[in-house]
Amino acid sequence: MYLSRKLSSLVLVAALWTSTATSQKITFPLVWKSKSDNKTNFLTTCATDGGEVVATTKKQICVLNGSDGKIVWSGDLEKIAGMTDSDYQRYMEDAGVIFVFNKRRGADQMTCIDTKTGKALWTSEKYEGVTGGNLIYLPELSAFGIYLKEGMDMLDARTGKLKWSISRFSGAIAKSMYFTDTKELLLLNYRPVSLKSFFSGFKNQLMLLNAETGEVKWTTEYKGVVESKIVTKDPVVSWQLAQGKDKILIELDGLQVFDLKTGTSVWSEDLNMSLDKGHLLFNSEVQVYNAIAEPLVNGNDVYIVEFSPKGHQKVLKKFDVNTGKLIWTNEEIDGRKTIIPALVCVNGMVVAQIGGYVNRQSIEHNNGVITSKSKWEWEGPFGLKAFDAETGKMAWESEKFKGLVTNLLADESNLYVASEECFFKLNSKTGVPLYTIKHKAAKVGEPRELLAFNNKIAVLSQDGVCAYNTQDGTTAYTAQIEDMKEEYYAYGGFYFLKSKTDLIGFDFNTGKTTGTFEFERGELKWKLTKDGKFLYLFSKGEGDIAKYKTN
Repeated sequence: MYLSRKLSSLVLVAALWTSTATSQKITFPLVWKSKSDNKTNFLTTCATDGGEVVATTKKQICVLNGSDGKIVWSGDLEKIAGMTDSDYQRYMEDAGVIFVFNKRRGADQMTCIDTKTGKALWTSEKYEGVTGGNLIYLPELSAFGIYLKEGMDMLDARTGKLKWSISRFSGAIAKSMYFTDTKELLLLNYRPVSLKSFFSGFKNQLMLLNAETGEVKWTTEYKGVVESKIVTKDPVVSWQLAQGKDKILIELDGLQVFDLKTGTSVWSEDLNMSLDKGHLLFNSEVQVYNAIAEPLVNGNDVYIVEFSPKGHQKVLKKFDVNTGKLIWTNEEIDGRKTIIPALVCVNGMVVAQIGGYVNRQSIEHNNGVITSKSKWEWEGPFGLKAFDAETGKMAWESEKFKGLVTNLLADESNLYVASEECFFKLNSKTGVPLYTIKHKAAKVGEPRELLAFNNKIAVLSQDGVCAYNTQDGTTAYTAQIEDMKEEYYAYGGFYFLKSKTDLIGFDFNTGKTTGTFEFERGELKWKLTKDGKFLYLFSKGEGDIAKYKTN
């Protein structure tokens, strides 16, 4: 298990990094301390298994053995790659390489360096404007794919030799999906929302190709305008495979379904799913994200929330995922401010979460100064509404929850959710509480997020964690934590709670802390290994590196 979440936001990220302060108190046992032979102020990282450690400046690279901290090799980029400096570096551990980019020589230079030997494997000056964000690695093919404005090149990982090139699409790459069984690569390209894109031939495209040969199996266009989030700039488009993995579903101003083998459009449905998210008022632009549930696919059925342009009504629709046939429409979700961030299908019921934790991004223009903000906040009203999956008729609705509603968890027949004051186990058929726990009595503050594990539900709260046994709601433990962490991370079954000031190893089974890391002044970067057993610390500008055992 390797994930991390922002409390109550359900946002998944790929790695755990922070830039914070010099260590003041560490209760994790030290494995080793070492030092790179450079100032280590550019790239500082380690492999997800901790096997090797990379510490660089713009001019130098040092690789250390993760087991004992000894230097494996180090060198100047001028000697390794003929570069006096670098503008961008990317460590790709699956490929065992570091990519180094220099953009100050007229022609951009990109060099691939072997992390085991420190030798340059190959160099290219062909790719203008390319950075590490344009690269993917396909380990099954031992090849790098490079996304370009006009297409894609596939290069042999060890030699840099061109394996194939395609130029049949034009647009920015939003997503890619590789299928190991067929060795096919599915690309989702989009036309950025800008004047330039309308005159450069950019398209919204899906393309399936043979990743070994570059043969294009099919290409097709999908409709709609792909916006970017106004602060983080992430493209606002999502996709998922149908459960039979024979269709690809794209959510963009509705739902578009394509046959994965042929690329032909199976069906599409235009829906208003914007919630009127953005507006321009008093020189500020504001948009709200995570307010509308993604389509919920359950077998041959798909459930979609539509925010009707007529009045303030919200609509839940059920379609046959294979044909697009509308099975039923429900029009019983009202309210101008109502949001529906999640749907859950359980025991023949479709349950809608009403209200939740949303991401509000804004940009303000004031006398030529642009200020951007991205924050998470509660958006109500709060509660639950359940509908019969066969008929669409509302079976039950909860009373309005006070203050908030957490993420909704389900087992085979029951639901678990919390409001500001209580933790509930509900019968999914009737909505009747099987028990109601006054969560305030735990004295850990308002709930933020629920986490299920080993027949327990942990309620991560403002001032600590309280866990309840799912069977009868009895308290498994209560752990009050001063300055409760804003984020939690799960790595290989081990859990960590984090704030701006410290990191706590936490055992969700027992409610006990397994170690603490506190911070003082200075700058530091750190990373946890994928199995959650080790923590690496890097002192910026000093070259000091330390490894600690966390569990």
